[in-house]
Amino acid sequence: MIPVSRKGGEMMVVKRIGFVFMIMSLFVIVNPVSLYASSCQHLKAQAQRTFDDAMEASDNKYYEEAAELYDEAAEYYTEASKIDGCLCPKMKDNIRISRSNANNNRKAMRSQEQYEAEVEIVDKYREAQARYNQGEYHARKKEWKKALYAYEDALEMWESIAGPRTVNGSKARQAAQKARQRIASVREIMTGY
Repeated sequence: MIPVSRKGGEMMVVKRIGFVFMIMSLFVIVNPVSLYASSCQHLKAQAQRTFDDAMEASDNKYYEEAAELYDEAAEYYTEASKIDGCLCPKMKDNIRISRSNANNNRKAMRSQEQYEAEVEIVDKYREAQARYNQGEYHARKKEWKKALYAYEDALEMWESIAGPRTVNGSKARQAAQKARQRIASVREIMTGY
């Protein structure tokens, strides 16, 4: 309790309690307005920070992370736009731009994955070609077992990447056919000995 003098002390306590109650009531009435403004500014600031992080991720070619961050920024902007007095034309543009950037980063991510897959196919094709060339070398030296193993390795690698969807897949399919023919020739020679 608040210390008061003995004379009229009880009345003074009641007045002070009444004053505190009045101040608290006023705070409750006025506070929602400041809460809305505070929430709006907080959400806008969070959206902008998230948008900036997404731009940095995209610049560094972290497309998946960038897409997720752009989606998150769009959600922050959307939440802010639901607050009375917080929606402005720029925010609608920010929502649209964030969603568009998220989609663009997903497309870039798919393109990057396709490129990496194609690079892997080219590497495997070259590895198979090297084994095939080893088979040719051994065949010229009449080392049939070594030639057979090298051709079989090349065939296995080419078959693993052969397919009609890509240029390199088609080349691998043709190369695999050539390896099958060499294998058949070497086996025929080996059985004749």
